[in-house]
Amino acid sequence: MRQDMGPGYGHGPGRGMSLLTEEERTAHRAKMQSLASLDECKAYIAEFSQQLQAKAREKGAAVGGPNAAMCDRMQAHGRFTK
Repeated sequence: MRQDMGPGYGHGPGRGMSLLTEEERTAHRAKMQSLASLDECKAYIAEFSQQLQAKAREKGAAVGGPNAAMCDRMQAHGRFTK
């Protein structure tokens, strides 16, 4: 994940992605690459964020909220077909 993805994401200490296994990170990247529309992306990010928040609570960690701007950046780069 890039460093500009917002607070709570990424791989460093206190970052949400560090709570995931390598398989979960791989699945997340694959899902992000498969999204076909801005709406689909934002819905997925909201769901993923809830799952990440739950995982953080289980481990006694705190992570930032969803990074909807990620979907906007993907759209700006022509990533969506719809």
